[in-house]
Amino acid sequence: ATRISSALNVRDVKDGLPGSYRLLIAPTLEEARELAQHLWEKNKIRQENIHKIVDYTEQQIGAKQEEVLVFEEIPDAEYVLLGAAASVLSNNYNKPIFLFKDREDEFLGSARAPGGYDTVKAMESVEELLSTYGGHPPASGFRFKKENKEKFKEGLATYFKTHGQS
Repeated sequence: ATRISSALNVRDVKDGLPGSYRLLIAPTLEEARELAQHLWEKNKIRQENIHKIVDYTEQQIGAKQEEVLVFEEIPDAEYVLLGAAASVLSNNYNKPIFLFKDREDEFLGSARAPGGYDTVKAMESVEELLSTYGGHPPASGFRFKKENKEKFKEGLATYFKTHGQS
């Protein structure tokens, strides 16, 4: 079931229709097989790219393992993969993970955290530094101006040191 859901989660829109929907309405079994194979191949590439982000981030963590959260800029990453990579890292390190990428004059990111942490409340505590944010406690997204990078990280660290895992 996990393998199927991963392949169906691949972003593959054609004529305004997602690949998973096109698979369900394929007029012939042969067309469904071809599309399923196409989605599976795209999923393999997606998984490889997520692993590259995880590997890169783990290299960056290095001596910072004692920090209360992971807060990393990921160069050349697709935004849509940051959440999945943050989930893997959050499970591996049992701490909040904030990954983000460069978007001209701002950073755009995704956060994941294990149970007991609230990424949205953490961002509420520093909302003046953010252009936008939202989501739910274990999974959220955010955008902030580049000049706020260190203040945002410091504010998140302060929040998680104070509020920790409940």
